[in-house]
Amino acid sequence: MKALLSCALLALYTGCAAIDSFAPRAATFNEATATSKSHSILLNILRAAFSEPLQFTDIATAQGTATAEGTLTASFPIPFRGGFGSPLAQQFISPQPTVRANGSNQFNLANLNTQEFYNGIQTPLTSQQVGTLLLNGFDADVLLMLTIAEVEVTTGAGRAVFRNEPRSPLDIGIFYTAIRSLIAAGISAESSGDGAAVGPPLSATEAKQILPDLIRTTATEPLTLRKEKSGGYQLAKKGGSTRFCFDAVKSSNSQTLNGREIYIDLRTSSSRRVALTIPPQPISTIVLQGADFCGLGSDTKNAQAIGRSLKFRFRSVEGIFQYLGSIARGQLGMTGARSEDFRLTERYDLFRIHRGINGSVFSISHHGEDYSIVADPNGEYDGSTRSVQLLTSLLALQSSAKNFPSQNLVTIVGR
Repeated sequence: MKALLSCALLALYTGCAAIDSFAPRAATFNEATATSKSHSILLNILRAAFSEPLQFTDIATAQGTATAEGTLTASFPIPFRGGFGSPLAQQFISPQPTVRANGSNQFNLANLNTQEFYNGIQTPLTSQQVGTLLLNGFDADVLLMLTIAEVEVTTGAGRAVFRNEPRSPLDIGIFYTAIRSLIAAGISAESSGDGAAVGPPLSATEAKQILPDLIRTTATEPLTLRKEKSGGYQLAKKGGSTRFCFDAVKSSNSQTLNGREIYIDLRTSSSRRVALTIPPQPISTIVLQGADFCGLGSDTKNAQAIGRSLKFRFRSVEGIFQYLGSIARGQLGMTGARSEDFRLTERYDLFRIHRGINGSVFSISHHGEDYSIVADPNGEYDGSTRSVQLLTSLLALQSSAKNFPSQNLVTIVGR
C-alpha cells in the first residue's frame, strides 16, 4: 500500500516539475515563430513567381498553458486487514491514484492587409537602412543585389545606367559585375555622430525652458539637445545619418594614385565570383577622390569634375519579393531558360528554389507541389537563406509608412 501511495506522489511530483520547467517550451515557441516567418516569406516569393497576389500574415501573440493535478479516489475495494483468521472484521480500501497533465497553445494570427502596411513595404528603402546593414556586416553581395534596382554613372564621356532586372542571364550578369567592381573598390558606409537639426538654434534660457518637455517626449520622439560650438543649443534627432563611402584600405583591384584617387570600371572585375566580363568603356569608369572616401566627411572640399556622379536607386520590400520571384520563375522553367542561367557565377546562386524537399532547410507547399531552399552558412554557393534573413529584417523595419511611397535616388559620388 505504501509503495502504491509513493508511486502516486512521485508521478504527481514529476508532473509538476515538468510543468514548472517552461524554458524548453519557450525555446520551442521561438523556433516555431521563426520557422513560420521564413515559410511566409518563401511562400510569397513563390506567389510572386506565379504572378499571384502577395499575402502577409504574422503571429501577433502566442500563449501556452499547462496544468498538473493528482487525486486519490476509492472505487475498487481491496482487502486491507481483518477477515478470515483475524479477530477483526474484514476491512477494505479502494485507492485509485490519478495524475493528469494538460497543455495547450493559443496564438493570434494577424492579417497584414492595411493601407499603412502596404505603404510601408512599397516605400523604397533608404540609404540609412541599407548603409546600416552594410555597417553591421551583412553579406554585401546579397544586400546590394537585392536592395539596389539601378546604378547610374555620369562621367565626362556620358551617362551609363546598370539596371538590376533578371529578365535574362546577361542583364543580371552585367549588373552583378558592376556590384562586384564597387565591392572590390571598397564600398562601405559610415554614420555621422550628429542627427539632423530640428528647429532654430536656442539660447541657454530657451533650452532650459524646453528641457522638461523634452524629457517627457524622448520615449516616443528620438530627440536630443546638443550644445553647439557657438555656445548655444540645438534640438536634433538622435543618432546621425548614414552615407555610402569607399574604404581605400579595403580596395583590392582598383588603381590608386597618390593615395587620393581610385579608378573604377564598373564593367570589369577580378572577383572569383564574376564569370562575365564586358570590354572596358570610358563611360562606365569613375574616379573617386576627396569626400568619396570614408572618414573624410561629406562636407570635405572635393576636386570633382563637373557632372561626375554615382547614384543608387533602391527597391522597396515588395520590389525585392518581385525580384526574387522573377529569379524563381526562371529557375522553375517558366521562362524557357535553364535554371543554371540565373546563377551569378558558374557556382553561386543569389537565390535558388528547388522542387521537392530533399536536403532542404525550409520547404513549403504551393498548389499541391513542394518547394524548398537549402542552407549555405558560409555563402560559398547559395545565398537563399541570407536572402530570407534580409527580408525578415526589412519586413520589420519597413512595415509602416505614414506617407505615400516615393521614388528614392541616392547620390553616392558627386552631385
